[in-house]
Amino acid sequence: MKFNRAILIAKFAALSSAAGLIKRDDQCSCTVEPLARKDCGYIGINESACVSNGCCWDPSNVDGAPWCFYTASGGKTTECKSSESYSCEVDESSRTDCGYYGINESECVTDEKSRVDCGYIGVTKRQCEAAGCCWAESETDGIPWCFNEVGKDIHIEKEGITVRFQKPYGWSTVNLWAWDDEDNNIYGEVWPGKTINDIGDGWYSYTFPSDVSSVNVLFNDGNNQTKDITNIKSSSCFKLVGDNVMKTDDCGLGPSGCSYTITDLKTSESGMTAVLDLEDRICEKYDIDIPKLDFQAKFETNDRLHIHIQPTDIEDYPHNVDVPEDAYPFEIEDGPNDDLQYSYELVDGETFKININRKDGTPVFESMSFIFERQYLEISKNVDSNSAIYGFGEVFGPYKRNSENTSHALWNADNADPVGQNLYGSHPFYIEIIDGKAYGFYLKNSHGMQFSIQDGLMTIQAIGGNFDMYFFMGPSMEDITKQYFQVIGAPALLPYWSLGWHQCRYGYRNIDEVREVVANYKKNNIPLDTMWIDIDYMENNKDFTYDAKNFPVSEMKKFVNELKSNHQYYINMIEYWTNEIKLFKDLAMTDGNWIDMNEAASFCNGACNSGSDDSKFKMGEFNPRNPPFAINNFGYEAPLKTKTLDMDVQYYGGLIDYDIHNMYGHMESIVSYEALLNIDPIKRPFLLSRSTFPGTGRYAAHWLGDNHSWWKDMYYSITGMLSFQLFGIPMVGSDTCGFQANADEELCARWMALGAFNPFGRNHNGLEWDNARIRSQEPYIWPKTAEASRRALAIRYKILPYMYTYLVRTHTHSEMILYSFAALWPNDATALGIDKQFLVGKGILITPVIEQGKTSVEGYFPEGIWYDWYDHSNVITGPTYKVLNAPIEHIPVHIRGGQIIPTQGPSLTVYENRNKPFELLVALDSEKKAHGILYLDDGISYNVDGKFNEIEYNVENGTLTAKGSYNYDEPQNLHEISILGVSSKPSTVTVNDADAQFEFSNNELIIKNLDISMNDDFVVSWN
Repeated sequence: MKFNRAILIAKFAALSSAAGLIKRDDQCSCTVEPLARKDCGYIGINESACVSNGCCWDPSNVDGAPWCFYTASGGKTTECKSSESYSCEVDESSRTDCGYYGINESECVTDEKSRVDCGYIGVTKRQCEAAGCCWAESETDGIPWCFNEVGKDIHIEKEGITVRFQKPYGWSTVNLWAWDDEDNNIYGEVWPGKTINDIGDGWYSYTFPSDVSSVNVLFNDGNNQTKDITNIKSSSCFKLVGDNVMKTDDCGLGPSGCSYTITDLKTSESGMTAVLDLEDRICEKYDIDIPKLDFQAKFETNDRLHIHIQPTDIEDYPHNVDVPEDAYPFEIEDGPNDDLQYSYELVDGETFKININRKDGTPVFESMSFIFERQYLEISKNVDSNSAIYGFGEVFGPYKRNSENTSHALWNADNADPVGQNLYGSHPFYIEIIDGKAYGFYLKNSHGMQFSIQDGLMTIQAIGGNFDMYFFMGPSMEDITKQYFQVIGAPALLPYWSLGWHQCRYGYRNIDEVREVVANYKKNNIPLDTMWIDIDYMENNKDFTYDAKNFPVSEMKKFVNELKSNHQYYINMIEYWTNEIKLFKDLAMTDGNWIDMNEAASFCNGACNSGSDDSKFKMGEFNPRNPPFAINNFGYEAPLKTKTLDMDVQYYGGLIDYDIHNMYGHMESIVSYEALLNIDPIKRPFLLSRSTFPGTGRYAAHWLGDNHSWWKDMYYSITGMLSFQLFGIPMVGSDTCGFQANADEELCARWMALGAFNPFGRNHNGLEWDNARIRSQEPYIWPKTAEASRRALAIRYKILPYMYTYLVRTHTHSEMILYSFAALWPNDATALGIDKQFLVGKGILITPVIEQGKTSVEGYFPEGIWYDWYDHSNVITGPTYKVLNAPIEHIPVHIRGGQIIPTQGPSLTVYENRNKPFELLVALDSEKKAHGILYLDDGISYNVDGKFNEIEYNVENGTLTAKGSYNYDEPQNLHEISILGVSSKPSTVTVNDADAQFEFSNNELIIKNLDISMNDDFVVSWN
C-alpha cells in the first residue's frame, strides 16, 4: 500500500496526540502562507469536498498556490484537537507506549473480511488516500478497496461532477445549459439556462449533485454558444479555442503535484534547453517521481520539431535512456529552419506544458498531463470533436480511430488478430487531421505502452524509457509520411518480382504436393510468381534443415531449378544468421526469406518449466517482471511475459527485454537484411517479417499475421494495409482467404479479388482448425474463385509498371503504394471515415465486396471524374455515393480523372509481363488535364547507380507530352494510348508531328499500332 508523504505526517501526529506528547502551538492552524501550502486536493475539488476531507480551504489569487491544502503541521484538521498539535521529537528513554505488540504504522487491516468501507463505488486511489483511508485492491466481490484504519469511521462523500469554463473575450457572462443521456434537462430549465458562479480569473464553475454520473453541457452568454460537450463523467475544465471547445487543466487552481517548473531556460535560433524541476511536489501516480529532468527542443527543420526529455541524473536511471543507436544505423539529417511552420515557447519559472501551435497560431497539440516516473510515463492531450486520428498500432480495427472509445496496448505479441488488442508490431505514431490540415506525432520509445482516447482526451502511457518526441507539421498526410520517414528511414528498395502473386500454406505434405500447386496455377491460367513453403520442409521444425523424406535436398534443388527456368521464385521460413543463411541457400537457392514468430514468441510464459517468481511491485524498487502500471496486454492486462520471454532476460550489451521487447523483430530484420546483402551484394534482398517497429520498412515487408477466414478479417485487412502505409512499411498484405479456419468459394473469391490489389499479394492458410486439417484454398479449388482470381489478377499484372513506379517511389520519395481517402481528400468530412475502399497509387479506386451474400456494393466517389475500368463510357462525377453491380467474379475498379496509368500485359509472371509492349491509359479530368509518372530499371539491382528511366507524362490542351531522364535501355516500346474523356472526335492525331491511326467512340480516343521508344521524349497531339 502506498501513502502520500503528507498523509503519513498527519497520521504520525495523530498517534503522538493520543500519547499526550509535548505540545507545539498553532501547528493545526489553517493560516499558511500561499506559496508554503501543500496541496491537499486535486484539480476541480470544491470547498465542500475539501473541508469534508479534513483539509483547509482558502481561495488565493497567488499563482501556484493551492486553494485546498494541509494544515501548518502538514496534517489534517480532523486529526487536531482545537488549535493544538504535538511533536514526535521525544527522547527514546522518555517515550510512553501508545500501541501494542505488532502494531504497524498505518494500522490498515490486511484481513479482507475485516475491512470497513471508507469510500464509494468509483472512488479513486488518490481520493481514498487523500481522505486518510487505506487502499488495497481485491479480487473478491463485495470487498471494499478503500477502507478505514482500525478504530476510525471516515466515509468519503461522493463528489459531484464539476464543470468549469473560461469566459471568452467578448462574452458578457457564462450561462450553463445541461441535459442527461436521455435528453432530460438537468440545469437551466429555460434557454439560455442559468448563470453559473464566477470564481475569479475569468473562470465560471458549477458542481452537479453527486447522483449525476454523466452529463452533457453547452455554455453560452445568450448570444454566443459553444458546441455540445457530451458524455462528461468526471470534473472537467473547458475553454474556447476558435470555434472548438478544448479541455484544459488550467482551472484557476495552482499546479498539481505532477507539475514541473521550468528552470534554467536557455534559447537559441535552433531550439531551447531547460531543467524541469518537480520542486517539492509529490506526484507518485504509480512509481517514484523523477525530480529533475533535462529538456531539449530542437527546431530540426521547418516542418519538424524534436523534443527530448530525460532524467537529469540519467546514469541513475538506466531504464529511461534512449532506444539503442543500432536500431537506426543512419544519421537523421536536419534541414532549413528559417521558416518554422510551428511555434513553441517556454517561460522560465512557469509550469511546464507542451503546447504546440502552427505558424498562424492554430493549436495542434496541447498537453493536459505530463508525468515522468521511473516505470511510468504519461502524456495526454485534448482531441477536438472535429478531428480525425489515424495510426498508433498495430491493431485490428477501423482505420480512423474512435475518438470516444479507443484503448489498447503496444506490446509485440503472438496474438492472432483479435479486434482492439495489441498485435505483432508497435508503432507509437499517429496523424491527426484538424479542419483539413494534418500533423504527426512520434514517440521514439520501445517500452510497453497503453494508448487511449476517452471522453475527448488522448492519453499515452509508457512503462519506461523517456519522452523522445517528434512533431511533424505536414500539412498533408503525405507530407507527414515524408517527414516521418526522414526520422525512421525510407522503405527498402524491393525487387520488381515481389509485386507478382505469391502462394503458400502451412501443411504442404511433401515437395510433390508443392509442385502440383505450381502446375495447377498455370493449368488454370492464374498468375503465380513466387512459391513459399512454411515450416513443413524442416526436419522436426529445426531451422536450416530439410526433411529427408518429404522434402529431400535433391528434390528441393530440382524444384527450385524448375521455378527458375520458368522465371519464378522460391521463399521459405527461417528464424537464424549470415553463415547459416548462406549454407542453407547453397542447398536450395531461395530468393528471399521469411522471419516469423519474432515478437519474440514462445509457447511458454517466460522461462519454460520454471515456477512463478514474479514478486509484487514495491515503491522505490525497479521491477521489470511486475511493473506498477499494467498495460492491457492481450486485452486483459496479461503479464508482460505472456507467450514471450521473462522481462529480465539479458541481451548482448546488457539490455533487458523489458526495455527493448518491442524492437526484437526490428533488430532481427536489420541483421537478416544485412546477412542477405552480404551473401549477395548485387541483388535487392526480399525479407518478410511479422514483428515490426518504426523503421522496419527500411529492411523488410510485412504481412498482417494469423488472420481468420472470416468476413470481418477481410475488412480489417484493408485498414491494416492503410495504416502500414503511414508506418513506413508500404509493402504489406494479408493472408488472402484467411490463415485460420476454413474458407469457402464465396469468401475466397471476394478475398482473392481484393488481394489482387494488396501491395504484397499472397494466398496463405494454416494447418488445423477445430482439430481437423484446414481445407485447401488455392484459388483454382473453386470455379468461381478461379474466375474472380483470373479477372482481378489480370488487372494487377496489367498495372504492374504503375505499381512498380509507386513501389520505387516509396524508397526514393517516401511516398505510399496505397492511399486512403483521408490522405487525398482531407477536407471532405465523408472521406475522412472511408476505410472499405482505397486507391492503388493515386489513380485507381478499388471498391471490394466484403459482406457475405452481396452482389452489389455501395461506394463513395470523392470530388472528380471516375471512369469504370471495364467500361470506360460509364463515368461517375463526385462527390457522390453509387451502388455498383458486383457479381461474385467481379470487383469494381475505377480510374480517377487526371491520372495517367502506364500498363503492360497481362501475363502469368512478372517476367512475361515485362516482355510485353507498353500502353498508356490517360483519364482526363474536368479541365481535360492528366498527369503520370513511369519508373523503369532492371528491377533487381541493389545499387541502381543511376541506370533508370523516369518519365513524366502530362496532358494539356489536347497534347500529351513525355519528358524524362533515360539511363536504362528499355527494350519494349509503347504500343497503344487510350485517352478517356475526349469531348469530340478529333480530325487528326499526330505522334512527333507524324499522322497516326486512331479510333474514337464514347469519348474515348485510342491511338494504336504505335512503336514509340521508352528511351526518348515524345509528343502526341489531337485536335
